[in-house]
Amino acid sequence: DGVARALERVGAFRRALTGEEQARLRALPTADAEALLLYARGAGQLEAAVDPLAIAPAISSFEAAVARDGQFALAHAGLADAYASMYAATNASVWVARAASAAQRALAIDPAQSPVHVSLARVYLTEGQLENAERHARLAVDEGVAGIESAEGVAEMQAELADRFGEVPRPVENLLYVAL
Repeated sequence: DGVARALERVGAFRRALTGEEQARLRALPTADAEALLLYARGAGQLEAAVDPLAIAPAISSFEAAVARDGQFALAHAGLADAYASMYAATNASVWVARAASAAQRALAIDPAQSPVHVSLARVYLTEGQLENAERHARLAVDEGVAGIESAEGVAEMQAELADRFGEVPRPVENLLYVAL
């Protein structure tokens, strides 16, 4: 409740949050604060990475997050993304297998998380399994769209899809706005 109230006080939302929305904000993806910090660090490192040497610290951060909380689905998904990025940078096939394993583990833990399906879609795309990639991309959009409640949410989803898959087709953009 404290986080939600603090965000409301600083004007982070255009309206007062409902009880359900406050509960969602309280529901952190892990109970381990250090694992959450390591996950956030890994995500930042991966976002900034431009070569294999820069991807390695992200992998280490995600691996440490997973070691602290093996049930932290988003950390497994982040690890899958980092492994897939390492494959893209090095073309070493060992990274694809690692990415697939981490993504499958994330799915087994929490199949309702949009980033889990994004990671799986990326792995399947890398492996040339286009049908599976499309299926998980659609599931990622479905899970993500279910949580969209504002134009800002649509913009965030568009940015995430563009980051992961390139230019967002107009029909997908239309779908996001229809979901509001």
